[in-house]
Amino acid sequence: MKAGFVTKKKTEQALAKMLTELGRGSYIEETTESVQDYFLKYLELKRPNVRPGTMKTYKWLVNYHIIPKLGQIPIAKLKSAHLVAMYERLRVEDGLSPQSVNHVHKVLHDALAIAVRHETLHRNVATGQAAKNPKSQNKRLDKRRAFTVSRLREAIPLLHDHLAGSCLRTTSGRSHRTPLDRC
Repeated sequence: MKAGFVTKKKTEQALAKMLTELGRGSYIEETTESVQDYFLKYLELKRPNVRPGTMKTYKWLVNYHIIPKLGQIPIAKLKSAHLVAMYERLRVEDGLSPQSVNHVHKVLHDALAIAVRHETLHRNVATGQAAKNPKSQNKRLDKRRAFTVSRLREAIPLLHDHLAGSCLRTTSGRSHRTPLDRC
């Protein structure tokens, strides 16, 4: 429990909250461990369970993106707003692609989920709407991949021509029927 509250009322509120959590069995003593210290332990925890290439990627994501941006923050004080700001800096300042930012998000989410399972944290701040998956924010990518009715209408004649050409090659010279009649 934190010491040095500003008012007696704040002290009583914190005590009441702690007693409630103790009664429910959900009390977790707040750690002073930094994001940097926790993520270095996380890498060692993951090492036996992942392939060497995956481990190399995890180390790169942690050491070049997560620790420089969030490393000095105590893990217990980490908020989803920190993550959103980091994702934006990675995209804008560092020029990372949406896919690379998404990889950073996945490592963060996994590490914080383990911290919750090990009762280091109360909740995973990388989960939920506030720390939205960065890949879903890339509108250009979504529009380029989406099939609209008009795009499907444009594609049907091309598909028809493609099928006609392939059927014509396999049936040429055998009949006077149209190629698509035979296919």
